[in-house]
Parts: sequence; C-alpha cells; structure tokens
Amino acid sequence: MPPAPPLIWDNKIESVAMRHAKDMNLHTTTIIEALTEVTPARRLDQAGYEWSAVAENIAWGYNDFKSVLVGWMKSPSHCKNIMSTKFTHFGAARYGDCWVQDFAKPLKSKNYSQN
Repeated sequence: MPPAPPLIWDNKIESVAMRHAKDMNLHTTTIIEALTEVTPARRLDQAGYEWSAVAENIAWGYNDFKSVLVGWMKSPSHCKNIMSTKFTHFGAARYGDCWVQDFAKPLKSKNYSQN
C-alpha cells in the first residue's frame, strides 16, 4: 500500500484500547462475544470520543511489538487499517498476549488533542 501520513497518538483512544485488551485477556472465554457485541465504535462512544471514522486491529499470542506488527502488516485487512488515510488518530495497548490497535478520525467540530 502507498505510504500514509503519520497518525496522532491519542491518550483517550489508548485508554479504550487498554480496557479492551485487558478485558479480552481476563475473559478469554467471551472474546468472540466481545468482538461481535461491543464494536470499537461503541467503545469510543462510551469513552466520550466523537468520531467520524473508526477501525480496530486485534492480535493474540505475540511476544513483542515487532512480531505483532509484522503479523498485522502481512494481513491485508489489518494492513489496510494501518495504512488508511481515513484515520488521523490512534491508540494501542497490550495486556498479556492481547494486542489492540484503535484508529479514529474525530468529528470536524471536535479538536481532540494528544491528552
């Protein structure tokens, strides 16, 4: 995919990613349910983040950042999220062997900062 502009780190999105990674790690028997019932968009809504575009990458079982990133980049759907120009902000987290990467674009009327 062609290069995309750099994303802006967002602490609120990071918090949403961390809560989801922790929840998946602690409740492994309900991961599929969690993935289908509570979407990334809904988790951002619950955190008060008003968005116009949102996506999420999830991975399990990787021991380090380099390995999970290589896995995401080799996956067409995950790579598409990473390289998309639809998103301007992101946050990511790891809890145990659960990795979450959330991407968003805030509503134009909102001016989210890196705080």
